This record gives sequence, structure tokens and C-alpha cells, in this order.
Amino acid sequence: MRHIHPFLLAVLLCSECALSLQCYSCAEVENSSPCQPSQCLMQGVCYTSDITLTLDDGNRVKYQQKGCAPSCEEVSRILQQLSQSSGPGNLGLLGLTKLEVQGLRCCERDLCNGGTLPLGPGGGLLLSLGLIFLWALL
Repeated sequence: MRHIHPFLLAVLLCSECALSLQCYSCAEVENSSPCQPSQCLMQGVCYTSDITLTLDDGNRVKYQQKGCAPSCEEVSRILQQLSQSSGPGNLGLLGLTKLEVQGLRCCERDLCNGGTLPLGPGGGLLLSLGLIFLWALL
């Protein structure tokens, strides 16, 4: 009977890990390596968002953001707020004049948001930091 308790504890602890969703997450912009799987903190959705950033110098950078979110509606709302707040005065400190979201895809299975990511220069990291900052404000 004594040996059953540690076994049950191990099963319960491992079931917590098994219940959380795994998604590919990308925030790196220096190289074009595949996105890394990450364990989501809560059950929700994996998402992929296609974003175009317009930099201060007029160059346009296509970027693809991948990660976990509590719901597709939540990540859509955050991206929409970022897009609406874009402009020379708001994102100018980040070197951006415009942020456009072309598409958002959500799915609910482990690693369903694919692993490869075409990365663009500089602006992607700034966008990731902006998303994290906005998420913290909510």
C-alpha cells in the first residue's frame, strides 16, 4: 500500500502536463531556424498570424507570429488593438509606422500551428515585445 501513494502522485503530476496544450512559438528574428515547441500555461489555442510591418524608412517586413493564446478571440482582439494603435506617434519609438494583420489562424491540437517560420529583419522582435507588453497591460 505504501508504494501506491508515490505512484498515484506521479500519475497526477504527469496528467497535468499531458492536459496542457503544446504550440510552436516564434519570437526570434536573427535566424531562420524552425519555431520551437512550447508548453502553454493554460488550455486554449495555438495561433499563427501573418503581419506586415511598415518601418520608419518605408520598408515593409512580412512577419509571422506563432504561439499560445487563451482563445482565438483574445489574440484577435490584441492584434486588432495593436493594428489600430499603429501610427507614427504610437509605434514610432519602436521604429514602426504601421502594423497590418493579414490573417489569423487558430487550432486546438498539439503543435497544430506548424514549425517553420520565414523570418524578417528586426521588426519581428519589436512586435513580439509589443505583444508581450500589451498582454501585460490586459
